[in-house]
Amino acid sequence: DDDYMRARELDVRDMLRRTLCHLQRLSLPVIALAEPSILVMDELMPSEVVMLDRRLVLGICLSGGNALSHSAILAKAMGIPMVVGMQDCLSKTRSGQKAMLDAARGVLQLSH
Repeated sequence: DDDYMRARELDVRDMLRRTLCHLQRLSLPVIALAEPSILVMDELMPSEVVMLDRRLVLGICLSGGNALSHSAILAKAMGIPMVVGMQDCLSKTRSGQKAMLDAARGVLQLSH
């Protein structure tokens, strides 16, 4: 199934990125939040999900992604609401903007 294979492609890229960083003795970037926030991103690697501070991540909205990805599975297991495939979320949001994520309906409501 194409969706399943696309989700595994993200796993392979994540593993490659982690391996290259290790071989080059580089530290992996960490998503550090100063206050409770909804992450709005293009994609999120599984290794990035497990390193998130659950107290500060109120939800995740991805312009790409896949509901079958390990990132989505991990977020659900951690109790973090997540919406994937919301193609225009990056262009419509700005840092610090107030928002509400309804993952059950797949809606990101933004304040003006």
